Amino acid sequence: IPIHFHLQELVPAVQALLPSLAEERRRLVLCISTDSIPTDMNGTENPETVQDFVLTLAQFVEWPVTIVFRVLTDENQVVQFYKRLAREHASTVQVVDDYVNECREVQRHNPWLHYGYPLHQCREQGINRPELEALSKRPLKPQEAVAALRIIFKQIEPQDQISYSHFRKDAEQWNRDAPVLWNPMKKRFVPWVDMKKLDKLYKESN
Repeated sequence: IPIHFHLQELVPAVQALLPSLAEERRRLVLCISTDSIPTDMNGTENPETVQDFVLTLAQFVEWPVTIVFRVLTDENQVVQFYKRLAREHASTVQVVDDYVNECREVQRHNPWLHYGYPLHQCREQGINRPELEALSKRPLKPQEAVAALRIIFKQIEPQDQISYSHFRKDAEQWNRDAPVLWNPMKKRFVPWVDMKKLDKLYKESN
């Protein structure tokens, strides 16, 4: 069954949840796995089907709902289609590429961090923080890097502005205490953070 039919089927169910979502100040997360642009019942791509899909999606934009599209293909046309939707509906739509591609993009923009699979799973489940979403898109600013590491290492206590040397000491301890992770590109286990690369990029920051 085409993806937009499934999305249409969810509309009344989500509408029924809106009062409780509003009362509890919560968001609903829908995770959708796909490997193609929306198609009709015959598996054919056409403008009418895509338009139906976009119109259905627009209903969710008005609600406290996050839709995570797990794109299970490397086909550029498909990836760009869903990324365009994410740009147009940034508050509602997230796109998560397959793990290895996301890992590669994070390494390109933020080489000090290994994009561990647990973090990828969190994003697939709709756990969204701006610092985490930016990892695969651009280099993080110093305070964003601090925030990202505090999220990753579950250091949630508020903290005043601190020096890099103070932060580095904490980060090194968190990194040492955390389990190592498999890096699919290097084909070996690595820690979350490469402290030397972290120093190179942020040591001069306050």
